[in-house]
Amino acid sequence: MQNLLVMVDRTLEANNALETACYLEPHVRIQPIHVSPPQEHNIAMGAGWARISWGKETMKKARRDLQDLLLSKGHQCPHINDPIVVSGDSVKTVMNRFQEGDYDMIITGAPFRGLDALGLAHRFRDAMKKPAKDLPLLIVSHLGTVHKTLALTDGQDPSARALGLLNRIGPLLSEGITLIGIAGKHVTRHVPESLILEQGLAILKEKDIDAAGHTAESLGDDGIREQISQADLLVCPLTSEACTDVYVRFGQEVNAVLFFIAAH
Repeated sequence: MQNLLVMVDRTLEANNALETACYLEPHVRIQPIHVSPPQEHNIAMGAGWARISWGKETMKKARRDLQDLLLSKGHQCPHINDPIVVSGDSVKTVMNRFQEGDYDMIITGAPFRGLDALGLAHRFRDAMKKPAKDLPLLIVSHLGTVHKTLALTDGQDPSARALGLLNRIGPLLSEGITLIGIAGKHVTRHVPESLILEQGLAILKEKDIDAAGHTAESLGDDGIREQISQADLLVCPLTSEACTDVYVRFGQEVNAVLFFIAAH
């Protein structure tokens, strides 16, 4: 069973992220986390015990504000925990919780506090500490079920590890996986896209996942755009310039994108 750390607040985007996590039941446990912005010192707030009291009340209010949201999901999310409510930098705080806890994935909605999906993914990448574990970051932009999955691979190690993740979460994806092999940029040796695709399909085959496959060259821009338009979830290794370029050009309207952020 996968352990999901889901960022929540009172926004529509956070509701979409939590709904998406609930769609993955009964294969997941859900840990909601709410991070309030840092409490800057304010003269009107006072100091000493008054400031501490104000901070406690702020956390209590945040917890109360989340109760209706979480109670409304209880019937479809039997494995949802009580929320973690803290204050601080949202990305760094959630990143630290993920690294220190037994979590398999972070889920959040976008836009998030002014950040689009790619900007948010870069913030999480920058927040990773050494040593760190790989971060699967699922960013939900539009509410919808997650069944049809399209994965991008350039044949490099982060792409292979992202496909290994798909092997582990295969039961969550009920309508199969399609793979697109893309020639990587700035690599030391040229590898044909057909070989990149073959290697990716072999990784999935290890867990008896019979994925469909195409090369980017055979599809062309129109074919890539069509494949992405039919997907509920796009899987993209963030460190791959070739894959993120495809996301930027064709994938920003997809319901959800799983950025795989490889550890340093």
